[in-house]
Amino acid sequence: MKKLLITLFLFVFWTEVVFSQVNQTLIVFTNSFLNTLNAEEVKKTVYDFNDPLRSKWTNLPVGLVPRPGIAYGSLSDQSRLAFHRVLSAMFSSQGYLKTTSIMALDDILNALYQTMFDEKKN
Repeated sequence: MKKLLITLFLFVFWTEVVFSQVNQTLIVFTNSFLNTLNAEEVKKTVYDFNDPLRSKWTNLPVGLVPRPGIAYGSLSDQSRLAFHRVLSAMFSSQGYLKTTSIMALDDILNALYQTMFDEKKN
């Protein structure tokens, strides 16, 4: 889910820049976020508009299907903070709350999946 959010964020960002009025705050926060990433992380985060991986996502647990993009959990604390600034600039307060709640739920589901997987191995 986290990779989906990053992909969704980039899609919304580029659509905003290309097809409608530019939201300067979002651009500033997005660039700040991207500047916290190293070259390898940027490759996992930024997709060409025509890249089919840009729109590939799944709601299945993380371990079942590989997900394109960078995992939120692999981000540094600085990158996470910058990413949350982007989310807060992109969404209303209600949208931000829903998004972060989904992220937390995804963590719970992943932990449950890992527990079930570990039990099956034993």
